[in-house]
Amino acid sequence: MNLYEERDEVIKSNLSKTYIPNGKAEEFIKQVGSNEHFVNMFVAANGVGKSAAGANMVTNIVFGPQSEWFQHPLFQKWP
Repeated sequence: MNLYEERDEVIKSNLSKTYIPNGKAEEFIKQVGSNEHFVNMFVAANGVGKSAAGANMVTNIVFGPQSEWFQHPLFQKWP
């Protein structure tokens, strides 16, 4: 596989572009993304999507907003 094929494969497999948070995860993403609070907590049962939300928030901070769910100040202008 050459570099161009590898790049195209990475772009196609970017799961953060297709992530859809559940209702509570969406609220948490908005709360974190607003950048109004220094500490935010997402406390919920197993299997609710806390880890997926956290992984996607880190991805959207590192690589910039990947979807409409992350169009908030913190993700757009990471300090």
